Order: sequence, then structure tokens, then C-alpha cells
Amino acid sequence: MTTILTPPVNNRFAIVDTIGSGSQTQVYLVRDESLADAPLRALKLLRDSFGPQDMARLRLEFARLSTIAHPCLPAVHDLDVVMSGPESVPFNRLFLVSDFAEGRSLDQGLPTSMDHHDKTQALWSILFQAGSALDLLCAHRILHGDIKPSNLVWNEQGRVRLLDFGLSVLMRSPDDQPAKLLGPTPARSEPKGQVMPSGTAAFMAPEQITGHQDTRSDLYSLGATIYWLATDHFATVPKGANITEALAAVLYQEVPPIQTLATWIPNDLAGIVDRLLSREPDQRFPSGGGLLAGVALAAKTINP
Repeated sequence: MTTILTPPVNNRFAIVDTIGSGSQTQVYLVRDESLADAPLRALKLLRDSFGPQDMARLRLEFARLSTIAHPCLPAVHDLDVVMSGPESVPFNRLFLVSDFAEGRSLDQGLPTSMDHHDKTQALWSILFQAGSALDLLCAHRILHGDIKPSNLVWNEQGRVRLLDFGLSVLMRSPDDQPAKLLGPTPARSEPKGQVMPSGTAAFMAPEQITGHQDTRSDLYSLGATIYWLATDHFATVPKGANITEALAAVLYQEVPPIQTLATWIPNDLAGIVDRLLSREPDQRFPSGGGLLAGVALAAKTINP
């Protein structure tokens, strides 16, 4: 790949492409020229509108991912401040460097070329791999807090990566009382002065809105993601809803069983997704490990 911006950031990271951008960050594909094989990495840089919360989130993401290792989680390699680089990359901006998760962001949905059998196999695989990552996070008392299709990448080999730990929460004790390492859970400003709890409404568990989330909230969000991938509908939030309507739907709207919208979903898979989307956390799987056990049991039923 050809470098598109020179010189390298901090004389180390050569920018070869732009991966994406959000309201707070710009993400570049870079080569780490400090290493002999110059591996590709993802460099997440704070944008012009960054504030103290955005810096805290980036530091938090580095802190979370530097303590755990899993095939579905990107390894982090550096957290630094821009001291030199291209003119278009402002100095003194905080940036994080992690593995480059190559593949298809699941907010694009599953490939339209897939038939129902292939979609079913893909959904089982996503459930198992993401559930395995959640099992590890649960063991470390980490709540991701923002599981949704755009934070999951799925490559051609079927490997899943879970990204963006900027809203993660460390549960401070076994009774699952949430606490941020770097202060209280942040709120996100929305249009017209509305403030929304951390996370994305269409994939949030009801208890996230009331501030009583625990690691089972991530299981709900994973279930909501699978639901959307299978049906092209949010589990509770109507399309086009504003923030107030979305939060009310998450709190009070019942989730239609997945087979009412996707009749091709097998019973075993439907049962797992519907359980993940239980309004009461106690009715979901108790952990990522519990989800994995449910998937394994279903696999034995399918392939005795």
C-alpha cells in the first residue's frame, strides 16, 4: 500500500488510508515502520471537537484492552500524543494504535448473496465468537456497554472482532455494581439538547437507561444485534424514532419473537436470541459462558 500522507506520525506510523470517522475520532490505516515487517495497524485520532471525556474514553479503551487477550478482541499497541507528522494531523492530539480488524462491518448486514442456510450458520458463528469474548470480559468484570453491528467486524474467513471499548465499565465487585475507572458513566449529547445514556438506543438493554446495567446487559445487546441481522428490524425501537421515543421503546416495548419476522430462523437459534432479549436480566443467560453452553447444547441437538 502507498503512503497517502507524509511524514509518518511521530516518525513511526505511516498513513496509508482513511478507515472511517466519527464525531470524536478519525481512524487511519497505518504501517508501523518501527517494526521490520511494517504491519498494518489502526490509528484512532481525536478530532478537532474533542473534550476531556473523549480523552478519557480513549485512555479507557487502551486500559481495558491492554489487560486482556482474545482472538475476537484487537490488541492495543500504543497510546501517545502527536508530536510530528503530516500537516493535516494536528499536533498534541491523543491517539490509540491497535490491530487492524480487516473485514465487513456488520452494520452493513450479512451479504445479500447468502441464502437462509448460510445466514443461519453465520449467525451461529457470530453468537459463538462474540459470546466467547463476552465470557472473557465477564470474567474480568468488564461491561463493553456499546455492542452493536457497527462495533463488530466479520471477515471472509468468518472471524469476528469486537471493537470500541470507549464506553466500557468496570464492575467493582461481584455484586455487579458498575463503576467507571475514570469517573462516572458519560452521557452523550444529542440534537435539540437531549441527553442519551451511554450506548446506542436500538441495541441497549432496558437497565442501561436506568443505570442498573451489569455484564448481562452486553448479552441483551448481542441478542439485539443478531435480531437486527436476521430481520432488518430493531428489537424494540421503531425506525425513524427520535431519542425520546427510542428510549421509551427500549424501556416498555415488548420484543416480538424473532420468528415472527424471520420465519426461517431455526427453533434452537430463535430460543437463544429470544432469551438474550428478555427484559429481566435474570431471565437471560447468566454470563457469556452460559450463552456458550446454550449454543453448544443446540449444536448437539442439530448434530447429535
